[in-house]
Amino acid sequence: MRTTSTKISILNGIPNSSVDIIDSNSGKIKTRRYFGPDEKGIRNVDMADRGSQGT
Repeated sequence: MRTTSTKISILNGIPNSSVDIIDSNSGKIKTRRYFGPDEKGIRNVDMADRGSQGT
């Protein structure tokens, strides 16, 4: 199950789910937070575009 929010302070969620934290200005996903079976956050994935990483 995946939900969305504009608040970054989501510490607990639905077991074995994720939430997309949306940038309220651009509407793009800033962070995706995954929750484990104990409802606690286990992983955050930053979706920020940092430009070209190549040479």
